[in-house]
Amino acid sequence: MMIDAFFTRDGDRFRPTTLTRGPWHADYQHAGPPSALLAHAIETQADGQQVVRLGIDLFKPIPIAPLTIDVQQPDGGRRRRVLEAVLRDAETQAPLARAQALLLSAPDLALGGLPNHDPTPPKPPADCAPHGFDFFRWDVGYHTAMELRLDSGGPGTGQCRVWMRQRVPLLPDETPSGLQRLMAIADSGNGVSMVLDPHKFSFVNPDLTVNLRREPMGEWLCLDARTHFQPTGLGIAESVLWDSDGVAANGTQNLLAQAVS
Repeated sequence: MMIDAFFTRDGDRFRPTTLTRGPWHADYQHAGPPSALLAHAIETQADGQQVVRLGIDLFKPIPIAPLTIDVQQPDGGRRRRVLEAVLRDAETQAPLARAQALLLSAPDLALGGLPNHDPTPPKPPADCAPHGFDFFRWDVGYHTAMELRLDSGGPGTGQCRVWMRQRVPLLPDETPSGLQRLMAIADSGNGVSMVLDPHKFSFVNPDLTVNLRREPMGEWLCLDARTHFQPTGLGIAESVLWDSDGVAANGTQNLLAQAVS
């Protein structure tokens, strides 16, 4: 049977497909698809406000198993709100990850002639070479659900500019929003800009924080990432996320390196 989405619905449950599989263990997901699923849950409660910050705390590896999400509003008012979404194991209800989003109501202002401090934009996807994640050990997973085009850098350099596009939607028969597409790739910053040998070390991120200037446009988004490790094994990956119109967001991931047994 052809798999055509990262997740399927089963009542109030979400069932991950094997396209969510990550690089470190066959039974666990890459954090990109569940981050996008949390963004989907947040957007259902956005009420026309713009998500300007979305932080994901990953409590433990997320299994390829049924999941549930509950959304709450711990604080906020008419112009600014905070929403929290918790991803849980559907069987045990154990929390696996939490998203906290800051939403703002955009004022109706016409601001023109503002300076632009962005770096030189990447080449368009059509001018970039096909690329891939070559450290996944499975035939099917997140790496096969994404299409990549390399602008510059790559594995071992600590820097990479790569365009990414989902081959499948988040959920069947639903067009992913710009925020969902963004969250699906933002967690790959440490993977595309790796400096450590993935056969010797894992470099998981216990969190992901994205600050958005605006909703990104189009299927192709560019991840411009840099990884910085300290001799202690702690590190950070910093990303600039582009669409065809310019910079749409910035992302950070704290990193924890561990020897692969």
